[in-house]
Amino acid sequence: MTRVLIIGGIAAGMKAAATARRRQPDLDILVLQDEPEVSYSACGLPFSLGDPAAIPRAKSVARSVERFRTDGIDLRVRHRVEEVDLSARRARVRSVVSGELSAEPFDQILFATGAQAIQPRMPVAEGAPPVLPLRSLADADRLRGLIRPDGRAVIIGGGYIGRSRRSRFVLCSSLFTGFRPCASHRRTGAEGMRILASRMIAMEMRV
Repeated sequence: MTRVLIIGGIAAGMKAAATARRRQPDLDILVLQDEPEVSYSACGLPFSLGDPAAIPRAKSVARSVERFRTDGIDLRVRHRVEEVDLSARRARVRSVVSGELSAEPFDQILFATGAQAIQPRMPVAEGAPPVLPLRSLADADRLRGLIRPDGRAVIIGGGYIGRSRRSRFVLCSSLFTGFRPCASHRRTGAEGMRILASRMIAMEMRV
């Protein structure tokens, strides 16, 4: 039996696992995910932060771990892949909970880990607000506890999630400042960026 190893269990990884199971029911599918949750909408996190009553946390998760396991997918959360030997077709895996190491063989492998936010390496004054990413449900949980109606939010990043956070934080904060990468206009277009900036300013955002 062919064994497929998928590293990463958010949108891309679990979509790949479900598609592989549907197309080839006899595949041995193993998904390793270092977070406790799987199959959630990262793009929906800013909207859940901005209006948790309308979009509760649970709605960010498309399918549960148990549902995937019921479909015959060997899904292991809190397991981190530390090394992959492509020649030997073997991965070294560590349990995040126990620290136990194991070796997992595979015939085919898919990397679906996504990206990590780049956090500035700079000294932070004692008592200063924390610098936090928004990539996972755990990140959203931390941010949710820090939002204040009279607070100020500075968001670095002008991609989809960054812009969504801007519109959502208008509901939560009195003052907002946003920074975007200079290269954003190459993807959105100069005219599109001008329209976007004007609308954000109209929503009392500082761009």
